[in-house]
Amino acid sequence: MIKSLNGLRFVFAVLICCGHYIFTTPYAGEMAGKALFFDTTAAVTFFFILSGFSLSCGFAEKMKNDDFKPVPFLKKRFFKLYPMHIFCLIIILLLFAKNYVWNKETVRNLILHIFLLHSYVPDVNCYFAFNRVSWYLSTLFSLYVFFAFFFKKIFKSRHPMLLLAVLSALLSIALVLFAHFQKAYDDFVFNVFPPTRLLHFFIGAWLFLLYQKLKTYDFKTYQLTAAEIISIAVLIFSWLIRKHIPIKYQYVFLYAPACALIILVFALGDNKGIISRIAGSKLLVSLGSVSFSFYMIHLFCQNLACYIVPAQFYSEKPFLFFAFYLLFTTCAAYVMDFLLVRRITTCLTQKKAAHE
Repeated sequence: MIKSLNGLRFVFAVLICCGHYIFTTPYAGEMAGKALFFDTTAAVTFFFILSGFSLSCGFAEKMKNDDFKPVPFLKKRFFKLYPMHIFCLIIILLLFAKNYVWNKETVRNLILHIFLLHSYVPDVNCYFAFNRVSWYLSTLFSLYVFFAFFFKKIFKSRHPMLLLAVLSALLSIALVLFAHFQKAYDDFVFNVFPPTRLLHFFIGAWLFLLYQKLKTYDFKTYQLTAAEIISIAVLIFSWLIRKHIPIKYQYVFLYAPACALIILVFALGDNKGIISRIAGSKLLVSLGSVSFSFYMIHLFCQNLACYIVPAQFYSEKPFLFFAFYLLFTTCAAYVMDFLLVRRITTCLTQKKAAHE
């Protein structure tokens, strides 16, 4: 396990949380109506690329050696994602069902959400319905399916890095052409549609192959630390120029180079670079282990936090409320991870051991 990357999971999950936290009170001053910090696009890009990198790290060699089995892989991934998805959906319905207009469209959206198919419907009222962050799971599991059945051919090819580069270029060209000739579904196609995010999986897999080549070099601490600072600076620069880039290109292209550089540099600097040592600390690695649960519950935890603390506290001290909300969500993530994710993983492991 590359500890620094696991620690970065929580950092970017918090960035998503910050991007979704909108100040709505006059006490926030100039921040009223704005997100606390950053935006969610960079973090989402990071997670898709990291997924491609991590899966390649774990299964590329098995695919080359014909030891990889798609069905058990998908089964394990499904049971890692689905229980938390259903739990969050139930919480959302319990909290806000009375606020929905229950007609045929709402029922359709609910059914699609239950089966994680909502990222294929070009309707914002569908893919962002209920627990709006679950579109990520719908898209991610589709990418898992593609990885399970098609990446084996890529890794077993004579020149996998070249093949991944060509596939990435072709998909990028197709997206640019789509953006030029068809503008009706820009937000859906560039943000939610699973085949689009396949580009980030290609980048992640390519990064892993590059990482395998570079990790044999003996990089010095100062070199890795400098590279870490540069990678973070590139991400900040990408954020600063975002207003000059069409939103559809921000979703897929703007942050991809910076996120890819961060993943590569922090993987190489694990336990060596100064910043990657911090990211790989026990605290951040522990927090990173619950980043998925944190991501899934952070939206409705804001509403729950409003019930816990007085309304005056939220309106008059929004920054202190955010600190409480962040702590509350983190604690809830640990509870959910213990009650759902780890127990289910343990049950599956025991069942597999019993069969063997």
